[in-house]
Amino acid sequence: KTTWTTFPPSPPGNYFPCHSAKKLKIVATILPLQEFAQAVCQEKGEIDLLIPPGVDIHSWSPRPSHLQDLAQADCFLFVGKDLEPWISEIRNSVTAPSLRWVEVAQVLNVQKDRISLPGAYHSHHHDPHLWLDFEIDVKIIDLLVDVFSEVLPEEAAYFRQNGQRYQDELEKLDKLYAASLANCRQRIFVVGGHAAFGYLAHRYGLQQIALSGVTPNAHPSTRTFVEIIKLMKNNNIKTVFVDPFSPIRLAKALAAETGATIVTLNPGVLFPPEKKDQPGIFLSIMRENLEKLKNALGCQ
Repeated sequence: KTTWTTFPPSPPGNYFPCHSAKKLKIVATILPLQEFAQAVCQEKGEIDLLIPPGVDIHSWSPRPSHLQDLAQADCFLFVGKDLEPWISEIRNSVTAPSLRWVEVAQVLNVQKDRISLPGAYHSHHHDPHLWLDFEIDVKIIDLLVDVFSEVLPEEAAYFRQNGQRYQDELEKLDKLYAASLANCRQRIFVVGGHAAFGYLAHRYGLQQIALSGVTPNAHPSTRTFVEIIKLMKNNNIKTVFVDPFSPIRLAKALAAETGATIVTLNPGVLFPPEKKDQPGIFLSIMRENLEKLKNALGCQ
């Protein structure tokens, strides 16, 4: 059985008390983690998003009200310093001995799973968008089941059952992606913004070419811009993907130079307002992404 690290660690044979005997209070930084936690807890959990929609996660900073919310929670779910570089600042500001700090990036096999983005078109920083690999998401669900079961041990079997149900959906989606992207005319896709899809590309044998690095505020050089235009023309690439919540000025310039069409591809961090109250938003977004990739890559 895998041993996960939570902060602070549980004393042997003891559990931290819940604020409610029946419901966990959980705070998550991004939509995928919120959905994963909700899938595991169902009605036994109240899961809130820490970061408002439309805000740049990398440069966000907490307000006193955010710190108060965390101090009252049982668990705080975040990806890790590559996505949320302000985590240390929050940990130094929140006094809550029973709060579990759950860094989901700990599920990564550092030598195998952590993706760096080498090459002329990318930053050399680690890609933080690990939730775009559904196999890694299955590991995250296991982590959440274990943590929530420590906090609310009488519901451990319930959490495991719910987690397994969501893992089944992730595994189905993984198989669908693998089958749908196996036979495509093109294996390269271009992102007219930051390199958010490295894990997805790596998982299914694709190549992501992005204008800038792994953070939205990275800026491409003129040389990079020219090289991508040349690559698109040489490979007859007629689609430029963009994050639906980011500026598309540079993507429009790429499209104008190459005759390409601009198509949105959602990294799943934020959700469209019209889908706010729908269950399974993350899974739905990922299915929509697959259809767009299939069309752009000419998959059979």
